[in-house]
Amino acid sequence: MRFPIDSMTLERSIGEVVFETLHKKVSLKAPELNIQFEIADQAYLFSEKIEGPGGLPIGSEGRVMVVVDEKEPKKSLLASYLMFKRGCSILPVGIREIDLSHLNPYASGGKLLFHKVADYACLDKLAAEKKILGIVVPDTVNDLKSYPFNTAVLRPLVGYTEEEIKELEKRLFS
Repeated sequence: MRFPIDSMTLERSIGEVVFETLHKKVSLKAPELNIQFEIADQAYLFSEKIEGPGGLPIGSEGRVMVVVDEKEPKKSLLASYLMFKRGCSILPVGIREIDLSHLNPYASGGKLLFHKVADYACLDKLAAEKKILGIVVPDTVNDLKSYPFNTAVLRPLVGYTEEEIKELEKRLFS
């Protein structure tokens, strides 16, 4: 399906809006503000690029639930980040809410919403309701736990050493 407006017409329209609303002169040689747009199913206008985690497009591999461990919140956030990298969108769940702001730049739609649960016994039911493909846990090879879930359990940190995890945490949280 073609976008209904050609790129030259769209460029002129955007230039007019920039000039009228921001009072910025349109200049291709020495711009005061760099505005870009992409045309896909609709036109997307942006003035900054936020570097993503790399990997597959977020959401392309379905949705997973991330169990947020309040004892080791950084590992939970890192597990979430690695699932973003694998193309999953995430639903963070836990007994106590934690700050998810480090992950918001990677979340499609802007801000992650935490889903508070009374206990983890309800996760299979919640996974079915939300069409979740797997439950992500922050286990490492040194602290593997057993879970009573019927839904697939995913452990993205299990292939990393503690040293590698600390390095990844440093990069994500600094």
